[in-house]
Amino acid sequence: MTLAATRYAGFWRRLAAWLLDAILVAAVFTCALLVWSGITGHQSAWDSPATPALIASVAGSAFILGIWLNARLQGTPGKLLMGCLVVDAGTGRRISLGKSLRRSLALLLSALPAGLGFLAIGWSSQRQGLHDRLAGTRVVIEDDAHKSAARLAGECR
Repeated sequence: MTLAATRYAGFWRRLAAWLLDAILVAAVFTCALLVWSGITGHQSAWDSPATPALIASVAGSAFILGIWLNARLQGTPGKLLMGCLVVDAGTGRRISLGKSLRRSLALLLSALPAGLGFLAIGWSSQRQGLHDRLAGTRVVIEDDAHKSAARLAGECR
């Protein structure tokens, strides 16, 4: 993907992608909670003393999986469904696992000042949030017109 022909994913598209990811994580959490309450025999899963550990394990697993998916597939399921790719700001290529980790940790910084780090996506010229700037990444719109013929041929197999 050439940086000259790049369209950046805006605030609303990225928010929709995040909402899709949040729904997916909530569904996984709900299933885990129902299974856990069935295993432990508690009437209500919220009464179980291990519920905080279950919440932490699902959240931690989602965080680690997000890091891996951003590096390997260039996005989480929500981003991919919305046609977005996470790329290196300098090269326009896939990010490394280390850069994905930095980006994910920087997400926490974007959220801290009342989410202002995320709002920067709406007004920056390259649609970068604070976390993207800190990690050296961009979120671009994947468009078949920008794909190479070899990549399109590989996807058809």
